[in-house]
Amino acid sequence: MKPGTHSAALVFVWTDIPPADEPAFNDWYNREHVRDRVLAIPGYHWGRRFAAMRSGPKYLALYRTASLSIFEDEHYQALQRRPDDNSRRFIPLFHNTVKGFCALTVECGEAEAAYAALIPLRWRAPDHDALRAWLGQVQLPALLTRESMVAARMAETDHALTSRMGARFLRQGDRTVDALLILEATHPTPLRSAVTAIDLQQLARLGAVPDTRPVIFRQLLAVHPPATRP
Repeated sequence: MKPGTHSAALVFVWTDIPPADEPAFNDWYNREHVRDRVLAIPGYHWGRRFAAMRSGPKYLALYRTASLSIFEDEHYQALQRRPDDNSRRFIPLFHNTVKGFCALTVECGEAEAAYAALIPLRWRAPDHDALRAWLGQVQLPALLTRESMVAARMAETDHALTSRMGARFLRQGDRTVDALLILEATHPTPLRSAVTAIDLQQLARLGAVPDTRPVIFRQLLAVHPPATRP
């Protein structure tokens, strides 16, 4: 099965920002940028921000939506056509940016936790069905039996949609990856241990290899729409 527009979706923005602009950038992101999407656009389930504990890029934003199709809707398109003044100020300052519009194809666990590990993946002739089955039925459930682990998922980039959306951004030149593994835990030490427990040889046999070293993040912010909204 190819990831489609009816799957639950995950958008990620992973970036650095010039140090001199960080305080204002974080204030804008927390007070305006995440909220303008999650609270105003139908189909957003949540938006969350993280900061890398080591290495980088430093800042990660994750947005879960009902499907990828909402990014073709007028609500989102209008936001892209008419960015506000602060968006025009900060978005061009992003650098070392990795971004993608992804289908959520494997999920284990429902909770959200204070720490997340990000493992970017590249495809090498993947067997998608076998990869998803192994992750969803074997590898990720095994990781969730470990101390402090509460959720694990794989998100696969829709490169066609990511390219179309990127052509309209205030900033050009973002990098992308083929997929992400995202693990969540209540404490960073067992989270790092869980990352090392991933069977990279089996992952590679099924056609996926890490694009960069895993990065551990702590959560900064979570925004959810009102419970009464459809």
